[in-house]
Amino acid sequence: MAKKETKRDLIIQAASIAHSARTEEKLQDAMNNMLWVMAKGTRYQKDVELAFEALEKMHDLRYRPL
Repeated sequence: MAKKETKRDLIIQAASIAHSARTEEKLQDAMNNMLWVMAKGTRYQKDVELAFEALEKMHDLRYRPL
């Protein structure tokens, strides 16, 4: 059975992708993913969801899991 990735593992993975991003879009996707992972399960989760919804409406951006 595969080991479940921890929140720390997911943040490190997103940071690594952000560090190696070759476009602004890839960097933003990685940063958004990192923010989502950090906020998930906390009192800030709903705030982050609202922010992503606003971005999606304004810029047609979507959260894309890695």
